[in-house]
Formats: sequence, C-alpha cells, structure tokens
Amino acid sequence: MQKILRIAVIVLSVLGLVLYAVLVTADDQGGIIDIMLNLVYALLIVTVIASLAFTIINIASDGKKVKKTLMSLGVFGVLAAIAYGISSGAETYNGVVTEGTSKMVGTGLYLFYFLAMIAIILMLFFGVKKVLK
Repeated sequence: MQKILRIAVIVLSVLGLVLYAVLVTADDQGGIIDIMLNLVYALLIVTVIASLAFTIINIASDGKKVKKTLMSLGVFGVLAAIAYGISSGAETYNGVVTEGTSKMVGTGLYLFYFLAMIAIILMLFFGVKKVLK
C-alpha cells in the first residue's frame, strides 16, 4: 500500500510541475488558464475524496477508533448547537446580509471562541501538570 501511495505522490508531483510550467509559459491565447483551473479543481476533488476514504478506512479498522471519533463528533455537535443557540440572527447592512447568514456567521465565531478556549485551557492544564511532575 505504501509503495502505491509513493508512486501516486511522485506521479502527481511530476504532473503538477509540468502543469505549472505550462501555466507559467502560457499567454492565455487559447484559454489555457481556464483549462488548468478546471484541472486543478478536479485534482482537488480527487485529493479530498482520497483523503476522506483513507481516513474512514483507517477509523473503521478499529472499534476503539470508531467510538472515540463518534464521541469527538458528538462533543463538536453539542458545541455547535450551543453556539447556534446563543448567536443572534440580526439582519445588518441594510438587508445585504440576511438573518440566516448573520446567524451562521455568529455560530462560526462562537464555535471558534469555544474551541480556542478549550485549547488554551488544555495547554495550560497540561503545561502546569508537566511542570509539577
């Protein structure tokens, strides 16, 4: 499996270098930039699908990993629900930003704040624990 992944990385790297060289030397007479951008989007989609597939396969290979992942997703979902509940959906900017958009932006901000606070608290806790040990 590692050999296949290594070959795939080498092939994609060479393809990327070739496409970069074509893109840099092109003067966009024939719409080559549009073609390259579409190819980049396709490669991005393939990469995301491959990453998700290998991640799911890795998680599904062990029951403990599945349980831990589901618990983590559950905690994240609860935090997201709390953030959604406390965010306001005020319409702003003379109707340019809708109430739903405002609520989702507020949810994202509150969720970021929650996760940042949790990360800081955990770093401080384990830093103090390590010093005291």
